[in-house]
Amino acid sequence: MSDLLQRAIAVALDISKRREAGELIDDQDVIVQHADLSPHLEKELRKLQLLNAARHAAAASPRDDDHSDLRMTLCAAQAEDVEATQFIDASAISALADLEVPDAIPRTRPFRPTLRPAMAMLRVFHDDGVSYENVSLRRECTVIGRRSGEVQIEHDPMVSTKHAEIIRSDTDGGWRWYLRDLDSTNGTFVRVDGARLSHGSDILMGSHRYRFTIAQEEPRLEHVIGGEVVDSMPISREGTWIGREQRAQMDSFWDEQLDLKHAFIQIDRSGRWSIKNVQSVNGVWLRIEEVRLTRSCQFQLGEQRFAFHG
Repeated sequence: MSDLLQRAIAVALDISKRREAGELIDDQDVIVQHADLSPHLEKELRKLQLLNAARHAAAASPRDDDHSDLRMTLCAAQAEDVEATQFIDASAISALADLEVPDAIPRTRPFRPTLRPAMAMLRVFHDDGVSYENVSLRRECTVIGRRSGEVQIEHDPMVSTKHAEIIRSDTDGGWRWYLRDLDSTNGTFVRVDGARLSHGSDILMGSHRYRFTIAQEEPRLEHVIGGEVVDSMPISREGTWIGREQRAQMDSFWDEQLDLKHAFIQIDRSGRWSIKNVQSVNGVWLRIEEVRLTRSCQFQLGEQRFAFHG
């Protein structure tokens, strides 16, 4: 590979990354700026145009139609760049693998689909909290419920008929996933390391449900059963520990699924309240209406726990 071609590839890769970051760059401006790399740079920029066009065409196509492999179209369009395949014996493979890759060219990445929508996995945990059932998420929308939807938890009366949905969204040329509550009776909770608290925030800790309230400037943590407040305790502005060490404050803190020091509630200098999980065994779970799912996110519906892997 010539030095000019290596430099042209490096420039094209840099332009691609800058465009993905939202920068508007005109091909002609790039070619003028790097006139010494023409015509290699023109070919590399043309390849980027073809790839982006294929991705947009795939994203805009009706989901129920069959489509030819757009990668074949790309090969045909670049036929002048394709060299005849040369067959080599096995003894030469290791020598080729040891060749130094120029710094301008990124290392080979494992295969991932680029033209079709992304797929994710949903883990439905068994009661031991370790083993699970895998569910492939290929649909644009997957509903989870007790009697309706693609994932049904029939044996949990705390799960609503249609409880929540996982949505795949094409955003800025990339795929994002969202978890949305469907007006369920008992709510949708996500596991958090730390989270902002506002008046009425619902929290799961151990085997009980709590609600953070601010009434007349006095914050309190309420123990809630079936929508009714059965007990409460004040939250200090100096910070308050939640756990079995504080069981004298509230009867529910005798909970064996609660750590001695489970979580900490505090207020910052701006007057914003937050809760922080303190490496507890069973975690802190915050009720949400909708949230973007990260690569490895856990959530709970009723008493059923899930993990999303995108």
